[in-house]
Amino acid sequence: MTPKNLIDKINTVLEGGLVISSLIAMVFDNDLYRIPGRIIWFGQVAAFILVGPLIEIFAKIPMKMTYGGWRIRRF
Repeated sequence: MTPKNLIDKINTVLEGGLVISSLIAMVFDNDLYRIPGRIIWFGQVAAFILVGPLIEIFAKIPMKMTYGGWRIRRF
């Protein structure tokens, strides 16, 4: 296992933990946890939605949204 693969796996676990914990934090009535949780959660959703069109515009790669995420459109 190369260090880059290990770092990528650690990054994926940390990112997933952050998103899940922010979703759980939105349940609490305390604004100290709810507001940052909403910012993180809706920021992740917005970034996921905007990635495909941005790649199409700047990299000229045709993309399509599938159930598994953004994929390159094959003609």
